[in-house]
Amino acid sequence: MKNLFFATICIWAFTASAAWAQSCVGTANLAVTIVPPPSIPTITVSGDNLVSSSATGNQWLLNGTPIAGATGQSYNPTQAGNYSVEVNIDGCTATSSALFSTAATSLQLNNSVSLHPNPSTIGTTICSIATTRNETATVLLFDPTGKLLYQTAWSLQAGSNDIVLPIQQLSKGMYYLQLRGENWYNVQKLVKQ
Repeated sequence: MKNLFFATICIWAFTASAAWAQSCVGTANLAVTIVPPPSIPTITVSGDNLVSSSATGNQWLLNGTPIAGATGQSYNPTQAGNYSVEVNIDGCTATSSALFSTAATSLQLNNSVSLHPNPSTIGTTICSIATTRNETATVLLFDPTGKLLYQTAWSLQAGSNDIVLPIQQLSKGMYYLQLRGENWYNVQKLVKQ
């Protein structure tokens, strides 16, 4: 048996022999190709859609469960939850990190949210939120691949709230800040330079 390696594909060549009672001997050559799994897909957001980095082989998952019929490269979430995509190519699978989506069909967009400075060249950014009542907001920070980097809850008072976001440990790049109140949501792009 000999092993031949080409890039990341491994090919083994075998020779098999068999003997029968009447002194017959047969030989056959067999090549087995082992293909590596597909690259781990990433999810990006385009408008209201989630988009897989893989053009084919997609199966969208909600909270780890396959969504019936959701096999395209993009998916429009219909409910809040953790969305991921599994890519299957030639029987080999790879699954993305989960991306939380509010899919806020029953929520109102809160336009009273702003980030400053944005882009930020310093170690902090101020998130200003105006609300009409006291409430708690969930805050999530994602990288462009949908990986959750930070999650917390903020107690908001009726009126204007300024909250300092410590971003000094973030690498330069673009991030998504997702805020969700009791009956509202908002997603902001945050850029660190």
